[in-house]
Amino acid sequence: MNDVENFISQLERQRSAIDRAISALRAMADPIKGGVTTATANTGQPAGGKRRISPEARARMAERARERWAAKKKSESTQKPSPAKRSAEGSSPENTPRKRRLSPEGRRAIIEATKKRWAAKRAAVAGRSAAVRKK
Repeated sequence: MNDVENFISQLERQRSAIDRAISALRAMADPIKGGVTTATANTGQPAGGKRRISPEARARMAERARERWAAKKKSESTQKPSPAKRSAEGSSPENTPRKRRLSPEGRRAIIEATKKRWAAKRAAVAGRSAAVRKK
């Protein structure tokens, strides 16, 4: 009887080992549905999960960012201001770009051309409506 119980316990151990092997194979075949993957086993974090940054690393990153901004602000303060800033500060007008303006002759030419286009369009519409009335 003792032999039978030993044999049963041995078979149960083998069955649990086989079940573990099957679940591991299923996890490798489909890591989205499966449980443990090699990434999970090595890091203790879920595979494909969010990476966490330690507070020390976050502080180092913030310090570096502050240094970069300070260097950028320092380099901007040593450069000349742009023309737009100079005009706001009251610099001489020769440094500011000229505003483009339309001459009176150019304006008249545009008005005449527009009137001609509208006259041609009205004539075309009148011609079409006269042709429709004749039918």
